[in-house]
Amino acid sequence: VIFEPIAKLQDIKTAEKAILRALKHYRKLSPKGGKLEWLEGISYEKAKEVVLSVLASEGIEYNT
Repeated sequence: VIFEPIAKLQDIKTAEKAILRALKHYRKLSPKGGKLEWLEGISYEKAKEVVLSVLASEGIEYNT
């Protein structure tokens, strides 16, 4: 498990929604069938790339 700050930003809710949408195919399913925040089938480097790409494409201001 890697816990590393990737970006500092103000609009966390908007960013979270956009990022979770972008990573939906990699999110693990809970025993009840809901999507969790845990990811599988994607490297850390690729996940980080997706996060920063989503922030940029959504126009969400951030600092690294």
